[in-house]
Amino acid sequence: MRSHKFLGIALIIGCVVLVALSITNNNAERYRSSTSFSRMPVGLSTFVSLAKAVAPDRIIQRRAALLTDDDLKEAGVFLTFSPKSPFSRREATLVKTFAEHGGRVVIGVQSPESIANLDELLDSLDVKLTPTEIPDFKNRITTSILAPSTATFIPSNHTYEFYSRFAAEKDNPGSLFVEKPLGKGSVTVFMGVPPIANALVGRAENWRIAHALLAQGGAIVLDEYHHLFSDRTVGDLVLEPSFALPIFGMILVGIIFFLFGRLSKHDAWERPPTPPQARSFHHFGVSLFQGLVKRSKIEDQAVNEHAEFLKKLFPGEVGRIDEGASPKGAWLERGAQLVQVHKGLLRERGWKL
Repeated sequence: MRSHKFLGIALIIGCVVLVALSITNNNAERYRSSTSFSRMPVGLSTFVSLAKAVAPDRIIQRRAALLTDDDLKEAGVFLTFSPKSPFSRREATLVKTFAEHGGRVVIGVQSPESIANLDELLDSLDVKLTPTEIPDFKNRITTSILAPSTATFIPSNHTYEFYSRFAAEKDNPGSLFVEKPLGKGSVTVFMGVPPIANALVGRAENWRIAHALLAQGGAIVLDEYHHLFSDRTVGDLVLEPSFALPIFGMILVGIIFFLFGRLSKHDAWERPPTPPQARSFHHFGVSLFQGLVKRSKIEDQAVNEHAEFLKKLFPGEVGRIDEGASPKGAWLERGAQLVQVHKGLLRERGWKL
């Protein structure tokens, strides 16, 4: 019973450890896929390397769960791209105050999900987006746009390349970025892959946008928390088949183990060993006869060896042993007769058979 409990406890501990490791690995994977260090085409490793080379003390990778005044106190630019978790009203208010006091807010919108997570922030910044899918969008084909002279942050009268499936305005398929002044600062919203991403920073004159970011005073705060961490819970993780199926299998095995794991009232492996049954001299004689038969290639020879054994064991009873000898070849009858003679001789000497 004790072994049964230990196995059940070990199964439960295994399930808990699997859940903990899955959550830890999930968080670690998000850290490894950081926007700053990712070398994928949509990553920003090239821009961050450039920023650290030009202004090594000005790039700040923010991963704290809560945006505070201290995060923006020394900042000149605040960047957030394709957030996986929504901005709260308090965070949106902080960013708005930052822009009104002269800060530059740069936002990236890459998917419908990120648009939904930016609702609170865009409302606070009074930015109206009516994203719509570009009808002639082609995979791996960029779009060139000439920045108007009214641009506030992006250097005007230069051509830039963008890659986006969605336009910022419903009635204007060519609107791949939106700029507006806000107080002493400005707000810039890029649609699709940021033009300073690894795959686009070297195209057309996109480098000018990276230069404009680095030319701003103050620190450059790259908001990696909202990009890396979603508001998904353990319940969302359980709904994923790749995680839920192994857990379900372990639970099912545990249920089967507890319901059908016992063969009797006590665990089978804890039953006391059954002592071997006592064997009489008769069994010894039969076993000897069977052994002789198996050992001999000729059955008659086995019977003869049994007879010789009895003669040596009971030398005064040779006549009874040879009495009624069967004809040659009838080894089975002769062997049975010798067994009966053997049993009779033993009974006469006090053996209880």
